Parts: sequence; structure tokens; C-alpha cells
Amino acid sequence: MKITIIAMGSRGDIQPYVALGKGLKRIGHEVHMPVPEVFKQMVLDAGLIYTPVDGIDPQAFLRKSDLMEARSKSSESGFLIKMFKDMRSLMDLYYNQVWEACKNSDAIISAFLYLSAYDCAEKLGIPCIQSLLYPLYPTDEFPPIMIPPLKIKFFNRFLHILLGLGSWVLFRKNVNSFRKKVLNLKPYGFFGPFKKFGKDKFPVLFAYSSKIIPKPHDWLEKWKITGYWFNDDYEDFNPPDDLVDFINNGTKPVYIGFGSMTHENPEEKTKMIIDALKLSGQRGIISTGWAGFGNIELPDSVFLVNDIPHSWLFKNVAATVIHGGAGTTAASIRAGVPTIITPFLGDQFFWGRRVFELGVGPKPIMFTKLTAESLSKLIISAVTDEDMKLKAKDLGEKVNNENGVEEASNIIDSYVKSYYDKKKSIEVLKFSKVQRI
Repeated sequence: MKITIIAMGSRGDIQPYVALGKGLKRIGHEVHMPVPEVFKQMVLDAGLIYTPVDGIDPQAFLRKSDLMEARSKSSESGFLIKMFKDMRSLMDLYYNQVWEACKNSDAIISAFLYLSAYDCAEKLGIPCIQSLLYPLYPTDEFPPIMIPPLKIKFFNRFLHILLGLGSWVLFRKNVNSFRKKVLNLKPYGFFGPFKKFGKDKFPVLFAYSSKIIPKPHDWLEKWKITGYWFNDDYEDFNPPDDLVDFINNGTKPVYIGFGSMTHENPEEKTKMIIDALKLSGQRGIISTGWAGFGNIELPDSVFLVNDIPHSWLFKNVAATVIHGGAGTTAASIRAGVPTIITPFLGDQFFWGRRVFELGVGPKPIMFTKLTAESLSKLIISAVTDEDMKLKAKDLGEKVNNENGVEEASNIIDSYVKSYYDKKKSIEVLKFSKVQRI
């Protein structure tokens, strides 16, 4: 069957879905992924069918000067609202390309309700299975991932619903315009797609480990926590000789990298990182990332990397200092090393709190508030706390023993096949009735 996977965002947002695509391909499905060109090679290397999404560059978008300014001057919520508002100007272009990619599909996997995949599936009369990298659905047990924990649990579910409606308000005009003008479907009302989505029987998949976040008691049975979706294309990875020499010739280094996060002054922050490593007495591996960290003269105790697989690199470090994106956090936990999270925005604060609560990393400090002194203390804590190191190792082994890709692929495969078997049975029954008449 042809399955189209719709995901958008940075590398960490795309890579788990590429891993899922590989799992579906292994069990016989034809998997298509419409993504911006910056992710083209990742999709092709996985053996999936790449469909271009033109006119959208997430790296350039995050580097926009007004967005960078908003990050430095606004609150986190203010920055996110600004980012989502800026995204709206691109959504019509994106929706039309998603629609073209989804035609002739037998099923669609979607990372979010507002990527138009759910609407395309409705038009085509096919299943749309939502798959998320974090626990975004309403529960009494914890608030939405962007809100700190509350003492009164009653408000948690209310805040989930409120946040969902707030997100719908931001994208309502684009979604309803697309439904009406392109798909010839009835626009959604006040509650957006939530009412309809709640009645659907399609499973919803959560791509993280229940060892990290157990399934809430008030979630529906069809909401499945599968385990992380790791892309293990890199098992045969041959690392550069100079990197291997650096790792082997001294104490295990600390990895410091912030993925797709951008910063208006990466040179200044690189100097701060080097000073923190010096104060902590540790060697370091700095990843350039999308911000371009490391573009200054580095001491011999620091090595600069660009694009090295986390699945290989994290096994060779003493600890990681990361932004707390879902994918990078998962890779660090799986490697069994202490994880230091310095969040920038969004769900990163949630993962930072969770890592701290599990005892596998120190209490997070927001990236913009980091100093050489505070970062050095985090590093010292991570590399010297024996209890933290033991907990990180134990949790890493548990996560490593799971196979989220296989679990998710089997759920999707089983559901899609049963959906079409049932549909065929209904058509045969209708035909039989017509024949008798």
C-alpha cells in the first residue's frame, strides 16, 4: 500500500518519521515523504520516496532576523506566537503541495492536525493516523508540555483544551480556506477538527518510551505509546580518524550541541561554552548546528563536528549538553549518559524537567540564562554524580531494549489492512443486497 508521511519542522522533527517510514517499508509498504529539500538526502538514504516541498526552508525561516530578535526580547510564549503567525504565510503553499503528495495514497501518517493531512484523508476517504513525538493530548496528570507543572491537577485537562483551541485559532483561516477552496469540504466550526477527530477510530501513536512518560490513566485505549523511533542507518558509520583520535587520547569528552536552534551571536556563546569546559576541567566536542557554533579559534581540548550520528557519538562521551529537542533527548537517554538540557523553547522545557525528575540529568537552565559558571556546574554535576550516572545507564538499557519503530509499524499495518478488509466486506454486502433486489 502507498503510505504518505506528513511531518514538518527541524531535523529532529523529521528524522523519527524517516525511521518509521523505513519500518513500514520493511513490511512491504511504499512510503512517500514530502519534505523540504534540506531533508531530501535523509529520506533517500532511508530508501523512501522523496517528494519535494518547494518554497519552504525551515533553516532559513528560523534564521529570520525578526524571529531571532523576538527570541532574544520576548517571553517564550511571545516568541512561539510570533513564530506560528509567521508560519501562516507559508501554510497555503505547503497545504497545496501536501495535497498533491497525498493523492493516490492508501493511508496518511501525520505529525500534527494542522498540516492538512487530516483534511486530505477526509477528502480521499482514507485513514489518517496521527503520530506525535510528545504527549500532546489532554490528561489530568500533567499540563501541556509548554506549561510548568501545577499543584491543582483539575486545571491540567482544561489547559490542554485551551491550548488546543488557541492553536486552532492561529491556523483556522488557512485550514478552512484550504478545505473550502481546494478540497471542496465544509469548513470547521468553533472547535476546529477536534470534535470530528475525537469520534474517529484511527489509532494515535506517541513516539517515546513509557519508561520516560507512562501512559496517563485517563487516555483512550487507541492512544498508543510505542517507544522511540530511532533511525539506525548509521550502524556501519565510519567516523573520521581525527575524531576517533581525539576521543581516545584523554578522558571522555562532553558533547555540546543545540541542533537546529539558532542564536544571534554564536561566536559569543561558543566562547562561553569553552570557558565553561575550562572551568569544569573537561574536554569537549562542540557541534556547529544550524546556529554555526564553534566559528572561533578552539583550544586543543575542544573538537568541532558538523553532522555526526548521535547514535554513534553519544556512546563515546561522558555526558551531553543539548537543547532538549525530543529526538536529541531520546538519543542521549538511549546512550545511557547523563543529559544536561538547556532549553530554548517549546517542548524542550518539558523534556528538561522530565530528565531531571528521572534523575538522569541535572536541573535544566534556560539557554539564554546560561553563563560559563552555571554551565560548568551542570557539567561537573553530570560527570561526577555516580548515582546520576548509574540511573542514566540503567534507563538507557531499558530504552535500548524497546523497538518503537517495529511496534508502530505493526500497529499501522494491522489497522490499515483491517480498515480495507472491513471496507471491502461492506462493499460486498451492499453489492449482494443490490443483486437480490
